[in-house]
Amino acid sequence: MEPTILIVDDDTRVTRSIQRLLAEESYRIYCADSASKAIHIVQNETIDVVITDERMPIMKGNEFLLYLKENHPQIVRILITGAGDTDSAYRAINEGEVYRYLSKPCNGLDILTTVRQAVEYKRLLEILDRAGKVCRRQLRQLQSIHARPSTKPEKSTSPNIRVSPYHKITEYITNLETELEQAERLINVLEIESVPPAI
Repeated sequence: MEPTILIVDDDTRVTRSIQRLLAEESYRIYCADSASKAIHIVQNETIDVVITDERMPIMKGNEFLLYLKENHPQIVRILITGAGDTDSAYRAINEGEVYRYLSKPCNGLDILTTVRQAVEYKRLLEILDRAGKVCRRQLRQLQSIHARPSTKPEKSTSPNIRVSPYHKITEYITNLETELEQAERLINVLEIESVPPAI
């Protein structure tokens, strides 16, 4: 499925400009000229990346991103700020946990590169999330099997030693737990690296 991008800005010239910029990419693009319209879109469509302006009437960009964090945390969030929006950008970084912020005037290459990176970041998070779910499910199944009493112990090559048939399961559980921990650490690293530099 094509990645979906939502562009939010009350200036339709800006949304059209970004839309044209991304037209060569394999994205499905939605546009909204207010946060309320954008909320309606995210409630009814699967959105991967949101790129929003800070200065909008009624609900500002950082407030909209906070809403997304609380209600649609799987959406990767990008904020475009003006020169005087330092405080708003700071709030968006800390409260809305934005993936990136771009300062105006921002050139087309910066926007294009940032959106590409955000799409790839979302793809990696989805892969890790699926892998984590599989590992947890397998881990629960194996722990359930391992908890059953052993009725038919295997014969060891040593005549006086009897080996439980579940010793290999225990080893596999340990390996799964290690892989799951590594995946979760990688997610944390990706999230840390996505935070913009301090303002």
